[in-house]
Amino acid sequence: MRAVNLLPRDQRPVSATGERSGSAYGLLGVLGVVLIAAVAYVFMANQVTTLRAEVASLSSQSEVAEARVAQLAPFGEFSQLKQARLEAVKQLAIGRLDWERLARELALILPKGSWLTSVTGSTNAGGATAAAAGSDPVGPTITLSGCSESQPEVAAALVRLKRLNGATSVNLKNSTREADSSAKGSKGEGPVGTEGCGNGFGFEATVELEPTPGSGDVAPEGAKEVPTSLGGGS
Repeated sequence: MRAVNLLPRDQRPVSATGERSGSAYGLLGVLGVVLIAAVAYVFMANQVTTLRAEVASLSSQSEVAEARVAQLAPFGEFSQLKQARLEAVKQLAIGRLDWERLARELALILPKGSWLTSVTGSTNAGGATAAAAGSDPVGPTITLSGCSESQPEVAAALVRLKRLNGATSVNLKNSTREADSSAKGSKGEGPVGTEGCGNGFGFEATVELEPTPGSGDVAPEGAKEVPTSLGGGS
């Protein structure tokens, strides 16, 4: 005989029939996806929190650095002022004329029979500008007026002037004999540069010097290297 279950269907115990075997695996898969999403969310949230903390730390460091820069700003301005003053002194030194050394050297260089009546010097204001622009600076220029007993003595004086410390060129502007009183004009004026030379020749010359002559050189002694034929030996 076959057993008959008289209980209602909704009250009967459930037994696996195998008809829905894939539904349990699908549920597990959904749960796994949810778990992975939760883990990813937590990970990303932690990263965002860490980055926010780093941003806050960097902002704080930036504020500290800006405050430090504000405190050190006066020192930077002082450094710029110092550099500007050094440049100004350097530019002035480029065209500086050492009058003490020049007078000492002229006394040693000029040959016998020649003397000076006036010495003027001018610094070149453009020398500093040229140095700042990167080109060769121009040194000071000396203008000399003097007298010599003869034209060969004038030539000897010019040769010796080339031995001035830092001299780059010597240019003769004029060399003439002082006019006799009878040949002078109504005002008693003679040729330029010849006044007070008597029967000798008056000359005017310019000497261009280097911008920064060496400070360790010894003033030249004219008697040692100037040829005797040009007035050497004095």
